Amino acid sequence: KAYLKNFCHDGTKLEVLDMHSGKMYSSNIDDIAVEKDFYTLEKLDDPYVWERGYGEGIEPEMAETLRSIIAKASLPVRDNTYILTKDDKARLAFIMVIQMLRGKQCREYMRKIFRKELPLVIEQVRASLGGFNEKQLTLIKAVGNDEFYFKDSISSVTVDPDRIINYASLLGQYSFIIYRLQGNAEFVTSDNPVMFVNYATNDPTPFRNGLLQPTTIVYFPIAPKLMLSAIHPSVSSSITAPIDGILIDLFVPNENSFIVDINRNQMQQC
Repeated sequence: KAYLKNFCHDGTKLEVLDMHSGKMYSSNIDDIAVEKDFYTLEKLDDPYVWERGYGEGIEPEMAETLRSIIAKASLPVRDNTYILTKDDKARLAFIMVIQMLRGKQCREYMRKIFRKELPLVIEQVRASLGGFNEKQLTLIKAVGNDEFYFKDSISSVTVDPDRIINYASLLGQYSFIIYRLQGNAEFVTSDNPVMFVNYATNDPTPFRNGLLQPTTIVYFPIAPKLMLSAIHPSVSSSITAPIDGILIDLFVPNENSFIVDINRNQMQQC
């Protein structure tokens, strides 16, 4: 809600496209991109520790940062004005990394890794211990079949400080641009709003385009008329004028094809 409210024209409702049914409808932001107990871990003494951690530690930071950036970009400043500071970039990089890691796309990607690696890990432990007793075999079976163990393991991995710092530092080396729409068009967003696109192939498939790849461009819509773009340093360094932190106006209908392409990719990858 902290993120989606920036897309509400009346403060509460959005127009939504359900990708499964193909239907469009108007909905309150309370009911969008919601999955019951997504972060809940019932077997812990505090089942809501992760949910509260996001709600108290991360989402207020996200709300304040986005509010500040949107306010800067909404001022009557000229095209090609530098509006992002180093602190803005660091905070935005942190938000984008967290938003990517905590979402459903990343969880399903990590689930594939979990299923692939678990048998290998079990065999390594079996060889190290020389076999398992009945109690250990029962636990191993539970780890492979009980959703709790998967969610518990990936929850701590998701918010691992070293991992987040490494990703955010890497993303922070990119050049950040704020695109501002001028005219009758808007950026759409989704339940997976931080989008990684291969600019050479225009492929937005999640986890196919890594931050180390020079062809990767990151897009993150932050309001209907505003979108953050992050460009690999090897690409931005080839541009004559420095672009890091700049505000660029996109005029409709001149940039219609770019806007449509971005929105189509956002739909395809969510």
